[in-house]
Amino acid sequence: MRGRQGRLAAALLFGCLLLPARARASYEEFATVDVGQTEGDDEYMFDQELVRSPFYWHDEFDRALNAFRSSQGCFTAGKWHIDNELKIEVPLGDTARFRLDYRDYADMESAYGWTRLEARFPIAHTGRWGFRYTPNFEKSRQDFALMWEHGNALTPLEVHGVFTLEDAFNNFWSQRQVKVGGEPEPYVRHPYEPAASVTWRGSGPNFSANAKWLTPSTKRFATIEPELRRT
Repeated sequence: MRGRQGRLAAALLFGCLLLPARARASYEEFATVDVGQTEGDDEYMFDQELVRSPFYWHDEFDRALNAFRSSQGCFTAGKWHIDNELKIEVPLGDTARFRLDYRDYADMESAYGWTRLEARFPIAHTGRWGFRYTPNFEKSRQDFALMWEHGNALTPLEVHGVFTLEDAFNNFWSQRQVKVGGEPEPYVRHPYEPAASVTWRGSGPNFSANAKWLTPSTKRFATIEPELRRT
């Protein structure tokens, strides 16, 4: 369009820009994907990358005997991401070692935390053997594990094996500690969790492989509501 028609079109376009628009949300509450859930969705994709800890931190954390790392950041207008991990290792005797592991994690999908108390004993020609206890306020959820390891974070080859007895006091040794969440949930078939990891840092390409398997289990839900009782 030229001349008068062009000037008229430009004036109409400029006038439309000056028209007051209805305010939908502030910048902080603006939804990038779901317009129906603004508070739980704003800028979430970018925040996931911003709170991610750098990869080179992981190797340094693994090599240290005593270390603490934290990754925190804002996920939404009302949610805060937390990822804290602490480990401390001290002598338990001439050769034995005691280790404390602590984890505190909370994001948009899950929130959990655990404390692990470990005692490790070196045995000649067989590596280091250990025992792990994971306390929990709910006694039926406490775990025990037997561990074996060869090498450490400073040797070319590092191998770990862990066999965990899940929920040790839930109908395993005592009939009394079977309540979870206030209602009896005894195991009919108890779960176990074996895990193994292998790390190579010697000549050639470095690699790390990890595997964990939680065996199938069956619980009996003895609720106070007859219509909710099931196995």
